[in-house]
Amino acid sequence: MDQPLRHGQLRFRVHGRRMVDSSDSVLAPIFAKKMTILLRAISAADAAMNGRVSNDYYINRLFSSSPTVEIEERKKPKIRKSVTSGIDNFELCVTAIFNGRFDRAASFGRCAHYVPQLAAGADREYGYGELWFPGDRPVRVDALMEEQGRAATIPPSVLQEPELPRRWFAGVTEGGFVGHLLEVDLRGAIPSCKLVLSAGGKEIDCIFSEADLEPIRAHLKKRVRIAGRVRYDGKSGFPRRIEVRSIEQTRENPEISRWAGAFTPFDREEWEPA
Repeated sequence: MDQPLRHGQLRFRVHGRRMVDSSDSVLAPIFAKKMTILLRAISAADAAMNGRVSNDYYINRLFSSSPTVEIEERKKPKIRKSVTSGIDNFELCVTAIFNGRFDRAASFGRCAHYVPQLAAGADREYGYGELWFPGDRPVRVDALMEEQGRAATIPPSVLQEPELPRRWFAGVTEGGFVGHLLEVDLRGAIPSCKLVLSAGGKEIDCIFSEADLEPIRAHLKKRVRIAGRVRYDGKSGFPRRIEVRSIEQTRENPEISRWAGAFTPFDREEWEPA
């Protein structure tokens, strides 16, 4: 069982490609490459906030089952002044990218450029990754992180070009949806499923916590209502991802005949501008 992380520590885990074999193995060169990118990202955040890389980064633990590394930082012995944590700054950069605060992410120097590289190859070269920070729910390293990371690194000159008016909302909100839950990947601390919406049949990515495994299994292929944190990317009116907080089964064929005749036509009044 994973031990709680202390300040200045980080855990990174990579899961193998699902359906390739029964194990959760990952090719050694892929894990080594991801480790290198992760350290570059942390060092970039460190240098951006401290003026130069002010912490050394050590492997605290290394596990082979679902390849996992725990990294611990220590201030460089020759640096006398107070410095901020490179791991903390890396976490702030990742959070800013996920929340669409790309201006904030840019303040961490080259760190934001390494984030999409860290996530690249998910579902192709490996399954998905997990980033653990002290006291927080792990962050899923996958295609969404890659997409958000690439959006965060678009040059300002491109962003300043005239754009068509945005039709759809982009951001994070709370919401609930009804549909059928289909299994995708129940491994690791951040299992994922697809919710096929009852209205329209659109498939929505959903992620859960490890504690939700039994409720997920109990509700697979059943009509459910899920609620949680909903992320929209502005490309359509549908969510890009739902971070599920609650799940409950609903009636497969809800009875709506009781509403027959309950509504009457009305004329819409024109709104006067304030």
